[in-house]
Amino acid sequence: MEQRPVEQHPVPERGSGTVWVLGACGVLVVLLAAVSALGGVVVDVHRARSAADLAALAAVAPMLTGAAPDCDASAGLAALNGARESSCVVLGDGSVLVVVQVAVQGEGLFAHVVPAVVSARARAGVSTDAR
Repeated sequence: MEQRPVEQHPVPERGSGTVWVLGACGVLVVLLAAVSALGGVVVDVHRARSAADLAALAAVAPMLTGAAPDCDASAGLAALNGARESSCVVLGDGSVLVVVQVAVQGEGLFAHVVPAVVSARARAGVSTDAR
Protein backbone atom coordinates (compact mmCIF):
# COMPACT_ATOMS: atom_id res chain seq x y z
CA MET A 1 0.00 0.00 0.00
CA GLU A 2 1.25 3.29 -1.05
CA GLN A 3 0.87 6.27 1.30
CA ARG A 4 -0.41 9.42 -0.14
CA PRO A 5 1.01 12.72 1.08
CA VAL A 6 -1.23 14.62 3.43
CA GLU A 7 -2.64 17.73 1.83
CA GLN A 8 -1.72 20.88 3.61
CA HIS A 9 -4.29 23.63 3.61
CA PRO A 10 -3.15 27.20 4.16
CA VAL A 11 -3.98 28.43 7.64
CA PRO A 12 -6.21 31.52 7.32
CA GLU A 13 -4.99 32.96 10.65
CA ARG A 14 -1.39 33.05 9.57
CA GLY A 15 0.10 36.49 10.45
CA SER A 16 -2.90 37.59 12.51
CA GLY A 17 -0.71 37.80 15.63
CA THR A 18 1.17 40.68 14.02
CA VAL A 19 -2.06 42.55 13.41
CA TRP A 20 -3.16 42.03 17.02
CA VAL A 21 0.18 43.24 18.39
CA LEU A 22 0.13 46.33 16.16
CA GLY A 23 -3.44 47.07 17.24
CA ALA A 24 -2.52 46.70 20.92
CA CYS A 25 0.48 49.00 20.43
CA GLY A 26 -1.74 51.60 18.77
CA VAL A 27 -4.22 51.50 21.65
CA LEU A 28 -1.35 51.81 24.12
CA VAL A 29 0.03 54.87 22.32
CA VAL A 30 -3.38 56.59 22.38
CA LEU A 31 -3.83 55.80 26.09
CA LEU A 32 -0.37 57.12 26.95
CA ALA A 33 -1.05 60.32 25.01
CA ALA A 34 -4.34 60.81 26.88
CA VAL A 35 -2.69 60.24 30.27
CA SER A 36 0.09 62.64 29.33
CA ALA A 37 -2.39 65.35 28.32
CA LEU A 38 -4.38 64.87 31.52
CA GLY A 39 -1.20 64.96 33.59
CA GLY A 40 -0.20 68.24 31.97
CA VAL A 41 -3.53 69.81 32.84
CA VAL A 42 -3.23 68.62 36.45
CA VAL A 43 0.23 70.18 36.71
CA ASP A 44 -1.10 73.47 35.31
CA VAL A 45 -4.02 73.47 37.77
CA HIS A 46 -1.58 73.04 40.66
CA ARG A 47 0.61 75.79 39.24
CA ALA A 48 -2.42 78.11 39.08
CA ARG A 49 -3.39 77.30 42.67
CA SER A 50 0.11 77.98 43.92
CA ALA A 51 0.32 81.25 42.02
CA ALA A 52 -3.07 82.34 43.41
CA ASP A 53 -2.04 81.51 46.98
CA LEU A 54 1.23 83.38 46.71
CA ALA A 55 -0.39 86.36 44.97
CA ALA A 56 -3.03 86.64 47.69
CA LEU A 57 -0.35 86.55 50.37
CA ALA A 58 1.63 89.22 48.54
CA ALA A 59 -1.45 91.43 48.37
CA VAL A 60 -2.09 91.27 52.13
CA ALA A 61 1.55 91.52 53.21
CA PRO A 62 1.42 95.35 53.57
CA MET A 63 -1.55 94.92 55.92
CA LEU A 64 0.82 93.45 58.51
CA THR A 65 2.30 96.92 58.99
CA GLY A 66 -1.07 98.70 58.85
CA ALA A 67 -0.88 99.71 55.16
CA ALA A 68 -3.51 99.03 52.53
CA PRO A 69 -3.46 95.81 50.47
CA ASP A 70 -1.28 95.98 47.37
CA CYS A 71 -2.85 94.34 44.31
CA ASP A 72 0.07 95.48 42.14
CA ALA A 73 2.40 93.29 44.19
CA SER A 74 0.07 90.34 43.78
CA ALA A 75 -0.05 90.79 40.01
CA GLY A 76 3.75 90.89 39.85
CA LEU A 77 4.11 87.75 41.95
CA ALA A 78 1.50 85.93 39.89
CA ALA A 79 3.45 86.80 36.74
CA LEU A 80 6.66 85.48 38.29
CA ASN A 81 4.87 82.17 38.83
CA GLY A 82 3.68 81.89 35.23
CA ALA A 83 0.14 83.15 35.84
CA ARG A 84 -1.86 86.20 34.86
CA GLU A 85 -3.92 87.89 37.53
CA SER A 86 -7.47 88.40 36.34
CA SER A 87 -8.79 90.09 39.48
CA CYS A 88 -7.75 91.28 42.92
CA VAL A 89 -10.59 92.43 45.18
CA VAL A 90 -10.34 93.77 48.71
CA LEU A 91 -13.30 92.35 50.60
CA GLY A 92 -15.20 94.09 53.38
CA ASP A 93 -13.67 91.98 56.15
CA GLY A 94 -10.16 93.13 55.26
CA SER A 95 -9.24 90.05 53.27
CA VAL A 96 -8.21 89.92 49.63
CA LEU A 97 -9.57 87.61 46.93
CA VAL A 98 -7.21 86.98 44.01
CA VAL A 99 -8.10 85.12 40.81
CA VAL A 100 -5.33 84.05 38.41
CA GLN A 101 -5.22 82.25 35.07
CA VAL A 102 -2.54 79.93 33.70
CA ALA A 103 -2.23 78.94 30.05
CA VAL A 104 -2.27 75.17 29.63
CA GLN A 105 0.85 73.74 28.02
CA GLY A 106 -1.18 71.30 25.88
CA GLU A 107 0.52 69.86 22.83
CA GLY A 108 0.22 66.66 20.93
CA LEU A 109 -2.63 64.33 20.12
CA PHE A 110 -5.14 65.70 22.66
CA ALA A 111 -4.22 69.41 22.51
CA HIS A 112 -7.64 70.31 21.11
CA VAL A 113 -9.45 68.52 23.96
CA VAL A 114 -7.77 70.10 27.00
CA PRO A 115 -8.77 73.61 28.11
CA ALA A 116 -6.64 76.50 26.91
CA VAL A 117 -6.62 78.24 30.30
CA VAL A 118 -7.14 77.10 33.88
CA SER A 119 -7.96 79.48 36.69
CA ALA A 120 -7.66 79.42 40.46
CA ARG A 121 -8.59 81.73 43.28
CA ALA A 122 -7.26 82.31 46.75
CA ARG A 123 -8.29 84.42 49.69
CA ALA A 124 -5.94 85.79 52.32
CA GLY A 125 -6.22 88.24 55.17
CA VAL A 126 -4.69 89.37 58.41
CA SER A 127 -6.22 88.02 61.59
CA THR A 128 -7.17 90.58 64.20
CA ASP A 129 -7.54 87.97 66.95
CA ALA A 130 -4.98 88.24 69.71
CA ARG A 131 -4.76 84.66 70.89
